[in-house]
Amino acid sequence: MIKKSRFNIFIKNAFNIKIFFVLSFVLFGFLTTSLTFYINYKYQEKQLENKIIIDANLEIENKVSKLNNYLKRYKNYLFSLRKNELMLEYLQKQDKKSKDTLSKLFSHIINSDQKIMQLRFIDNKGLEKIRFERTFLEEAIQTKESQLQDKSQRYYFKETSKILDNTYWTSNIDLNIENNKIQIPYVPTFRIATVLYDLQEFKGIIIFNIFMEEILNELQKSNLFKVSLVDEKGEFLFGETAFNNSIKDLSWSKDLQKNIKLKNYLPEEVNAILKSKEYLNKNIFSKYISDELNLKQKLFLILETKKDNIAQLKKSIINSLLNILSIVFIISIFLGILLSLIPSKLAKKLFQEKEKLEEIELLFNEYIEAMNIDNIITKADLKGNITYVNDNFCKVTGYTKEEAIGKPHSLLRSKDTPKETFKELWNNIQDKKTWTGILKNRKKDGSSYYVKLAVVPILDKKNKILEYVGIRHDITELMEQKQSLLDLATKDSLTNCGNRTKLVEELEKHDLNNIAVIDIDNFSSINDFYGHVIGDVVIRQFSILIQSYLNKDFVLYRLHADKFAILNNSLDQTKFTNFIELLNTKMIESKIDLGVKSFDILTTVGISFEHQYEVLLTAEVANKHAKKLNKHLLIYSKKLQIEREFEDSLIWVEKIKSALHDDRIVVQYQPILNNKTMKIEKYEVLVRMKEKDGKLISPFYFLGIAKKSKQYIEITKKVIDISFKKFENLDCEFSINLTIEDILNKELIEYLTKKIKEYKINDKLVLELVESENIEDFDKISDFVKQFKSYGCKIAIDDFGTGYSNFEYLLRIDADYIKLDGSLIKDITINESSKELVKTMIDFANKMGFQTIAEFVSDKETFEEVKKLNVDYSQGFYLGIPNDDLIND
Repeated sequence: MIKKSRFNIFIKNAFNIKIFFVLSFVLFGFLTTSLTFYINYKYQEKQLENKIIIDANLEIENKVSKLNNYLKRYKNYLFSLRKNELMLEYLQKQDKKSKDTLSKLFSHIINSDQKIMQLRFIDNKGLEKIRFERTFLEEAIQTKESQLQDKSQRYYFKETSKILDNTYWTSNIDLNIENNKIQIPYVPTFRIATVLYDLQEFKGIIIFNIFMEEILNELQKSNLFKVSLVDEKGEFLFGETAFNNSIKDLSWSKDLQKNIKLKNYLPEEVNAILKSKEYLNKNIFSKYISDELNLKQKLFLILETKKDNIAQLKKSIINSLLNILSIVFIISIFLGILLSLIPSKLAKKLFQEKEKLEEIELLFNEYIEAMNIDNIITKADLKGNITYVNDNFCKVTGYTKEEAIGKPHSLLRSKDTPKETFKELWNNIQDKKTWTGILKNRKKDGSSYYVKLAVVPILDKKNKILEYVGIRHDITELMEQKQSLLDLATKDSLTNCGNRTKLVEELEKHDLNNIAVIDIDNFSSINDFYGHVIGDVVIRQFSILIQSYLNKDFVLYRLHADKFAILNNSLDQTKFTNFIELLNTKMIESKIDLGVKSFDILTTVGISFEHQYEVLLTAEVANKHAKKLNKHLLIYSKKLQIEREFEDSLIWVEKIKSALHDDRIVVQYQPILNNKTMKIEKYEVLVRMKEKDGKLISPFYFLGIAKKSKQYIEITKKVIDISFKKFENLDCEFSINLTIEDILNKELIEYLTKKIKEYKINDKLVLELVESENIEDFDKISDFVKQFKSYGCKIAIDDFGTGYSNFEYLLRIDADYIKLDGSLIKDITINESSKELVKTMIDFANKMGFQTIAEFVSDKETFEEVKKLNVDYSQGFYLGIPNDDLIND
């Protein structure tokens, strides 16, 4: 009766409990929804403000870059004309023939660029001698002799006459003015000029008038901002303000005539804009851009947010949040009603049990989901037959589950994967060990894909194997990028010939090779006199000319500059020599015709038939000696260099020995800059040898001899001692270079370990692996890396981008940093192929989890390009040369 009574009371109170549950959940849902809405709205509003700031900075940077590139073209024209042989000939002769020839050049330049309004040469007395001009898109015409004017009193002649040689003068961006009158129709123009000297005597000026309307109109375009350009007086060159909507549809006749000022801005905003390099508030962003453009006119680029766009974005945020939170509120009411239907004690018990089950289920589902997101999962029985596959397996391979289950794993085997690999795998897992590696597999349609595979034996309580689980990660894209890198790294971008790396690869395939190294005599004079653009054209035409005489038995490679190599492995030595002699004769009889100028071709050839590992070097030696002996062709013989090299080696052995004894092995430190924080965070330690007179010698001259004379390890120990003592109490990372000789030397590794523990600098030390192309035993390198990473040290791979014939090295070495090869970095602003190769390497590094360091950052343009490519760190002479001591940021 008591139990029944309690049960009845429980039933009577159930209704009150239901109402309590419903009201509690409604109140909780309302409060939670309101608070969540407020917090999310503020967060989204802040995110929107941050995005606007980022977009403004990017848009300013983009517009400044566009304007800079636009003006840079005409600076290049000026400096090209200064050195042009036709210009110099006219300055010297001042006759009709040279003037007519120069006029043709002027005509070609102005008619090939519709943006040029005028091109003039004014002599040192201010008299126009040659003048070409156009109106809008019409063809430019030359002004008659009788209409040429005296410009000696014009400001641009006076100001340009005073500038230094090899510099340029610029005007303000303004309406075109002739004879002190604004020309109609109104056209915004810009003048840029330079001086001409002959034998240090001022001869006159070259001046361009450039149409600016197109580029200025381009700068005004923006979806998010109203864009304005003002000068130091606060006067608009173009644009409209957010405060004064009356400045609309401005034409050039209005803009530069009316002198519209920033009068509608708040006074403090005007003052801040015109006195600050950069200015920022919620709606206005400005930047002083004249320094970046190297203009004397002080210009400010102003961006104002378009309020309608901002309001629309905020409205979108509110609507999105309201939709989500409405659903949350409705669910909370529903849950309240649902839970109220369950008696309180039973609801509590069920809730607790359900919570435990949900937690277990959540963990299990997260585990399964994590495994299945990017991985291909299979299970196999003890015979290796497939018992389970996940959806990713079917998606990647093309097999259905029904087609795969019950089949052996050889279903996926590619004929390109050696049988020994599978034998090693099977032996490993039968020994209850996990096997990992990279395999090339085959899909159902016969195509291939690559996976990084781990096969794990699953054991029971008695340590017996129950089954095998294979976890694969598709790395096909990564392997394709690897192949792209190899292709880019073995081809010369100028001539499309193979490069030195490709030639070395081919030499290793044959024991006997015939090599001829050929180059153009006095090619440097062509570069110096006509410039690198003409020089590149000559190189390209030279390669085409040579290949026109070669058949399929010969392959042409470009080594560097004007030096090429011809490879053949089918002819005997006499026939190869006769062929090269005939080719050399044909080169001498040929010309390279560039239209305006033709070049006679004189070449020097060095031939070698030495062993595969020496043939290229000895052919270059023969080429070098042929030049010294003033011969067009020379065949290598050992007497050309052995005696001299032996004498030099003995001298260097004694120098190194003396330097070690006298403590004249020293180090210098080169800073490495974090491109995000713009702070110096690391240094590379570089070894030098100091002569007795204090002169420093590059390691290029003595490290090779040191290795041969067994003094190299002592030099590395010196570097360790000096650098560890230097950085012991400093809060920054530093790197030392280790070669393969270092890593494989047991004595040095023990010494390095001892010093790391002694100085306790493990968390600051970066071990930089160099000469990676010489690695043969990757397991020893891998063991070395694991050992020193366990101490807390970091690993860097040097010169990534050249010399890597085995990408397995990168995939197996757990590196922290990749140093991008300097020979690629220094060309990224002028060579699109180098830039694309660097982009590919950065993408590869990001996917592998490496941080990147750009070497050879030698100027501002390269530094800015490196930052745009999202390289993590920069190193080079622009940021700091190697120094005896550390430098400040």
